Amino acid sequence: MLFHDPSCRAEVTLKENHAMGMYRLCQLDWVAICTKTNQGAIYIDAQRDETGAAGDIPQRFLDQYGHELTCDDGMQLFQMEDCYFRKIPIRRDASYSVFALYCRKGEDISPANLEWLQICSELKYAYTLLNNESIQERDLSENIVDSIESAIVVLDLTGKVVSCNGNIRHMFGIGVSTLLSRNFLTCINPACRDAFSECFQRITQLGQRQLLGDIALFPNTDRIVNATLSPLRNSKGHLVGGVLVGNDVTSLRSMEHELQQSKQFSLLGQISAGLAHDVKNPLMNINGCAGALLRNGGLSPEHQELLNIILHESGRINNVIEQMLSFGNISVSRKPSAMNLNDVLDNCVRIINRQKNGKQIDMDVALDPSIPTLIADSGGLQQAFLNVLINSVEAIQTSGTIRVCSRRLPRTAQVSIQDTGCGIPPEKIDHLFKPYYSTKARNGGSGLGLFVAKRVFDQSKAIVSITSEQNIGTTVTVTFPLPEPLPAEGEECHGI
Repeated sequence: MLFHDPSCRAEVTLKENHAMGMYRLCQLDWVAICTKTNQGAIYIDAQRDETGAAGDIPQRFLDQYGHELTCDDGMQLFQMEDCYFRKIPIRRDASYSVFALYCRKGEDISPANLEWLQICSELKYAYTLLNNESIQERDLSENIVDSIESAIVVLDLTGKVVSCNGNIRHMFGIGVSTLLSRNFLTCINPACRDAFSECFQRITQLGQRQLLGDIALFPNTDRIVNATLSPLRNSKGHLVGGVLVGNDVTSLRSMEHELQQSKQFSLLGQISAGLAHDVKNPLMNINGCAGALLRNGGLSPEHQELLNIILHESGRINNVIEQMLSFGNISVSRKPSAMNLNDVLDNCVRIINRQKNGKQIDMDVALDPSIPTLIADSGGLQQAFLNVLINSVEAIQTSGTIRVCSRRLPRTAQVSIQDTGCGIPPEKIDHLFKPYYSTKARNGGSGLGLFVAKRVFDQSKAIVSITSEQNIGTTVTVTFPLPEPLPAEGEECHGI
């Protein structure tokens, strides 16, 4: 046996013998199956009082004569008061022995009658041992499969789910009973059905393992699974189905995407720095020459107006370069430092004003100047607010309004970004901050904008919430904790 169990369903053996009338034919009053260890301890694995006449005599018998019950293969006879006891061995192991104990009141039990009972009990007991071992092996295999971190689904040749491990519920929130005996194609994401069906046909026809790659396997979940489909063969080598093994790679792919995005922003920063050097130098010469001509005087009003236009437009070019430099550096990781929240918001609004994609969008900005300095990563917050503002721009079809407000509350500073876009269905709001979830996936949305923004806000210990009504608009509210004010001069500071 895999794991030692002295009882081995001894009670079942007694019940089956009783049902066949064997104890009644032998006129037995009390029967038991017992285990005796090599140290002398005796345990009653199962017992039956057939007539009720034995009373407490069997237990007193074991207490008095237990040490005389040997572990050899012979039959033993004992008499106590008006009862006769017969011990018949059933099974012996290295550390214990199992025996049957029969009791009859008033007269001895015929050994001849017990011989066939002994044979029958041994056969039933051996069968019970094998059955118990088979159950233990099955349970052990199931426990091993359930302990694997991967999700495992076993299918027959028709695609019906035969078995799956418990990680299905942990990984996807789907109960095992929901999948069993159902066609797997009807349970998975409709977008994955063609690819899965093609791979399943290959393993059933060619018997070759197939890689499904990264897929959103189940609907109503944001989990990304790296899945493999392998052929399943029986003991004769015949193909009988397939085994799907899936590993949750959502967090890994999210980190890889963020790393790639950081590299792209870093490259953009380098390009921006070089572009600023190449453009700003001749721009300074243009400004210097135009300014020198204006200072010399003697120019006609028309010429002065032209020079003023040159200076004004060159200033606009300089502002565009500054904004591009800022945009290129928004993902650069920096340590938290003193920052002005309104400056970050104002810079984001200037950038968004140039990224409206031809839409008629009014930017309504109301910033509270009483908000004190915060300690945070200004670059990270600029990236987060830009992601929110870009979503607002994309939510507006042709024309609308985006209102950016900041205000100081007793212990917090609150920023709200409100748009008059198409809005978000209520059932989708809870998923907006999850990686790879996008309401505009058909338009190329990566599903990481708000996920990254949420991480930045969390790092700043800010609380973010979203409210939305379809065809009315969406409001994103971010609440920052304000630093505790320092005690006034001469005021005692209490506490730790």
